[in-house]
Amino acid sequence: MNKLEFKYKDTALIDEKQITDIARSLKEYIAHLEDVARRNDYSFFESSINLPFDSKLLSKVKDMISRKNTGKLKYVIVIGIGGSNLGTIAIYEALYGKLDGFLKNRLPKLLFADTVSARLLKDIKEILENEIQNPEEILVNVISKSGTTIETIAHFESIFDLLKRRFENVSERFVITTDYQSKLWVKAEEQKFALLNIPQKVGGRYSVFSTVGLFPLMLAGIDVNNLLKGAANMREICLHEDLKHNLALVSAILLYLHHKNGITINNNFFFNPELESVGKWYRQLMGESIGKEKDIKNNVVHTGITPTIAIGSTDLHSLSQLYLGGPRDKFTTFVYVPGTNKELGVPKDVVFPKLVEGIEGKSFGQLMDSIFEGIKIAYQKNKLPFAEIKLPEISEYTIGQYLQFKMMEMIFLARLLNVNAFDQPNVEDYKKETRRILHS
Repeated sequence: MNKLEFKYKDTALIDEKQITDIARSLKEYIAHLEDVARRNDYSFFESSINLPFDSKLLSKVKDMISRKNTGKLKYVIVIGIGGSNLGTIAIYEALYGKLDGFLKNRLPKLLFADTVSARLLKDIKEILENEIQNPEEILVNVISKSGTTIETIAHFESIFDLLKRRFENVSERFVITTDYQSKLWVKAEEQKFALLNIPQKVGGRYSVFSTVGLFPLMLAGIDVNNLLKGAANMREICLHEDLKHNLALVSAILLYLHHKNGITINNNFFFNPELESVGKWYRQLMGESIGKEKDIKNNVVHTGITPTIAIGSTDLHSLSQLYLGGPRDKFTTFVYVPGTNKELGVPKDVVFPKLVEGIEGKSFGQLMDSIFEGIKIAYQKNKLPFAEIKLPEISEYTIGQYLQFKMMEMIFLARLLNVNAFDQPNVEDYKKETRRILHS
């Protein structure tokens, strides 16, 4: 099986000796991660790296699916926000495309209820009223690690109310995924809802390979075994001290050194539009993991790197002027799966010959390959730093590799920046104010 490639030499504009020197400072921490892996439990906040190896957790997911999916299922509504659904959306759209909801050749489909939106709820209600005739055709997965997420509980109450007006015993069509003994767990258990737990020390943005992602993805027909195999393979790669193997360590060091040099934006440029939601998942991962007011010694530092997302080639027509001519405050990571879309393209006999020379008979894959190579050359000529990630294909295995690579990259980067990769204390600031307003 072809492997994920990470290239940076001659383009990241960082001296190799600097990378080697910084890597030495993390030898002890890599040894700690190796110990976490050997223990294969959830004793540490880094223990999310053990999720791909947790056969008991996977068995619980499969058992719940055997109980809830009778073969008649048409729609799974995933109610969650942030770390409770971004990873699931990322994998789902990467594998099935952004227009999957309009295609009728595959069931069941996932619908995502995240932000509080009357229009979103109205559209979900319309789908349920028009498409669902039998309660076995619908399943609702409510996901909240804390169990008190405002948007999630609001959506749950609204959708539950809608379904109970149509069907008896509707609570049987709900599965609650939350921390064991959270407030939601206790209340759901009292009312006999089906429950799946999230390992307590696994944070939301690191939870995609837990019950959070595996349950809805498996319901949607995604091969979670290969997803986990890809993640497991990448974990082993990223526990190496040797920089030739440890992609996550090198990537983290590049981000760290550019940050030290005043580059505060990491632009993630995806040249396959179906990976856009992978970028949104990574945006949360970076934003919450290293955007911190205080370091691990409680010093006020206000540190962070701002993650942005661009889609090729669309955003070359809206942002390339800024990227190529604007401020030198960005380190770019290009992500591409070359050679895709070979079966569709431009006919040899075109309507407007010589209007754009060279496109006749070219597949869309060939066109995108040319655009991708062109923007890299433009970056090099303008002395703009970048790294490049190439996936051999878009599959469960390679997406599993990519997500694990990025989660381990972020764990290393937080260590270099001397911040806690696993907390998000300032997120509570707006939640407290929102609850105060709701109660007033």
